[in-house]
Amino acid sequence: MDTLNQSEFTASEKEDIVKMVDFFESKISVSGNDFNKPYKEFIQSLVNDGNSILDSTFNYEEQREMLTSINANTKSEIWSKAKSRAFYSFNGEKLKEPIKYESLAISIDGKYIKLLDKIAKKDEKIKYYVTKAKEAGDFPMFYNLSGLLIGVDNKWVDFNEGHWRLIVSIQILTMLENDKRHMELAE
Repeated sequence: MDTLNQSEFTASEKEDIVKMVDFFESKISVSGNDFNKPYKEFIQSLVNDGNSILDSTFNYEEQREMLTSINANTKSEIWSKAKSRAFYSFNGEKLKEPIKYESLAISIDGKYIKLLDKIAKKDEKIKYYVTKAKEAGDFPMFYNLSGLLIGVDNKWVDFNEGHWRLIVSIQILTMLENDKRHMELAE
């Protein structure tokens, strides 16, 4: 993935990131060198059908296994740990008392956000994404990301550009991991 050549990631960190993107792309049925069709179909399904598409596309245990194989240094360059509280169970039932748990947020000081900052100098959409991430101290809401990907004029970004593949992969894998952590509160 050429995008990573602009980064400060070490060789082993780049390998870890490629592993995450490859995992994501294997689940959305990317084959060959044209990334637009599978990415667009997946994003459009997610916009239309909501998180139910995630359950049918991804296996949490496989994802967890893949994430476990990622070096702790790589993870810390992408994510920071955020203290969260659940007031409702994953299935929507109000909890008697909020349950504290740890979720993943974007690491505002990590190499990942620094890479996106570099790309943002040439791409207004990435600049908007990075600004929203820094303001929130977390990944922007998927609604905001999908708006950037699809565009107001229904002109999609080009997923053959590695930075869009990287952003979508990392954000969706983060959403899935955070959902799994929330679901585990009921166990």
